[in-house]
Amino acid sequence: MDKASIVKDAIDYIEVLNDQERTIQAELTKLESRKLDLQNLDLSPMKKRVDLSGSRIEILELNVSYVGNKTMLVSLKCSKRRDTIVKLCKVFEYLNLNIVTANINAFPESLFNTLFVQVYNIFLSLLFFLIL
Repeated sequence: MDKASIVKDAIDYIEVLNDQERTIQAELTKLESRKLDLQNLDLSPMKKRVDLSGSRIEILELNVSYVGNKTMLVSLKCSKRRDTIVKLCKVFEYLNLNIVTANINAFPESLFNTLFVQVYNIFLSLLFFLIL
């Protein structure tokens, strides 16, 4: 192979890479235009309560982020009471949210929960987090 053909092959390859970059940029722009405005819904300054069969869950901090593919990251800090985690799971189940993973940290007075949930009906779930 002579130098001219090597340079031509390199130029052709760079053009292919440029086409791939344009395609990926177009796809990224399309995805970003469809992204929900839930990118960082932060309700942490508000104290909220969820009523569940006469008992209450006191939510001290709540942060919800949409991470894509109908998946949301929910971080919440709530007061530590009897059956708090069970009640939270019932709330998520009632809202048709599928808990993918959960991390629960217990402190003397509170619980800190980090959950990845899959949303089946995003508008219902949004309504839940706005009402909280």
